Amino acid sequence: KRALIAGGYVLGFTSDAGVSDIIEYVDFSRRELALVASELLPERLSVARTEMSCLAAGERGRYVLFAGGLAANHSRSTYVASDVVDVYDADTQAWSALRMPHASARLTGAAVGPYVVWTGGSRHYSVTTGGVAPDDSYEYGECLSFVRLDTRTMQFSVYRDVLSHVPFPSDGNAPHRKATALGPRFVAFTADQDYDSDYFGDDAPQYAPLDVYDTVDDRVHRDVARTTVRGRFFTVAVNEYLVVAGGRGTNGTYDVSNAVDVFHVVLPPPA
Repeated sequence: KRALIAGGYVLGFTSDAGVSDIIEYVDFSRRELALVASELLPERLSVARTEMSCLAAGERGRYVLFAGGLAANHSRSTYVASDVVDVYDADTQAWSALRMPHASARLTGAAVGPYVVWTGGSRHYSVTTGGVAPDDSYEYGECLSFVRLDTRTMQFSVYRDVLSHVPFPSDGNAPHRKATALGPRFVAFTADQDYDSDYFGDDAPQYAPLDVYDTVDDRVHRDVARTTVRGRFFTVAVNEYLVVAGGRGTNGTYDVSNAVDVFHVVLPPPA
């Protein structure tokens, strides 16, 4: 019944590349919403940043993790991706910081059992204050790879080039990946249209591969199903059912999708 709120933009893109390190504690234990208690904690994020991946993981959701994100560089005129993971231990109420194998912002994460899996994301994001600069660039993370954190040891493992190739037409950006937890065992990887492409073109594929990582036997099952191609869709899981809904279609910014895909993931038991 408690939540942590951390980081965020201070002044946005138009005035200063300002990001926050403030951590706010919210107590929802009271039944009356008007009496919800909120307070600023004396602790701060180890690096001020925004657009992090935030989730609870470990046994009973013991750990709260704020991973990656965009931090202001020293000139405070651009944002750069961060490799920091700030960790809050609810049992000891202590904060610590880890370093991911590589810096990335806009990651998607999933917590399954003792593991946290992150994928997708942007390696570099540059925006000049006062407007978009001609050299602004997005470099997406390895769309065929993911990173796993074991919360029992706080050690990272990198799984390189293990996900299915996504046959999207290239406009300079790789497709984005989304990770969704499926029950106590699986992580589903769906392929999303990249953030900045408004049009796939006539040669766009109709379907994209769905991959599933089994945390029990530490194995990736590739292309177990196909999702309808679209961008910025929403995913939600109920036990081992994955629902992929809505999003942007393949014919421009104003082409929105009403597609809903439902998958029941049942894989063979580990050997």
